[in-house]
Amino acid sequence: MAAKLKRALNISLLNSTSVIIFGLLGLLFSLTFFSPQGLLICLLITLCGLLELQGRALLLSQNPRARSLLIWSQIALLLVITAYAAWQLAVVNPTDILNHLPISYQDMLQQRLAIDHTGLAFLIRRFCRMLYYSLICVSFLYQGGLALYYSRVTSRD
Repeated sequence: MAAKLKRALNISLLNSTSVIIFGLLGLLFSLTFFSPQGLLICLLITLCGLLELQGRALLLSQNPRARSLLIWSQIALLLVITAYAAWQLAVVNPTDILNHLPISYQDMLQQRLAIDHTGLAFLIRRFCRMLYYSLICVSFLYQGGLALYYSRVTSRD
């Protein structure tokens, strides 16, 4: 039993630290490009990492609240990532993305892929959808799996 808890402590330390670092780097990036939505999402991600770190501290002190805090930190992160991806799916405009590409890149892509401007916009839309749907699926598997792991390893039996 002690080995399982030690492993859970190690996993929670690695995961929470990674989430906090990712969130803080995202905050810096969002500040640089002044993205209010990015600031909000990255702040929430950072808070989820801090919540998991707090759950780890409670687990170290054998506090019964540790279990729920570790589980809810993963569920909260899953919700934040899903909300971000859903928002991106709703607002992504392939024309805007194309307008940010230099004309030379647009021409190169159109020639290499043998498609026109409309086809390139369609391809970008498909790529964005695939990216954000994949993000939701991977997050569901990882955060959901980690919440399930925390639930099992810290069970009250």
